[in-house]
Amino acid sequence: MPAFRGALLRAQRESLGKSVEQLALDVGRSASAIHKYQSDAITPSSRTLGALAAALGCSVADFYDDSDRPDPVAAYDAHLRAVVDALPPLTDDQRRRLAVLLTDRPAS
Repeated sequence: MPAFRGALLRAQRESLGKSVEQLALDVGRSASAIHKYQSDAITPSSRTLGALAAALGCSVADFYDDSDRPDPVAAYDAHLRAVVDALPPLTDDQRRRLAVLLTDRPAS
């Protein structure tokens, strides 16, 4: 599950040149609360997340890190390798045809 990352909030705020105090005014929260969000001491409510995203001109998703999610392409490749490994030995022609099938898949 993606996790809120205060550092991403800070980066978005800094990229716009907004001070903590200005962002706090924009969203109706205290500067102390903004500092706590940015340091991951507390997680903003969904309403506050929406206000932060609106004030910073971004999406709520921009505050979340999903790097711990598996890469779907890597998972697909691993699944294909397992299927191929389970096959009986292939002839050279079968290997070439299989290589074409595996490399001509649609982009995700």
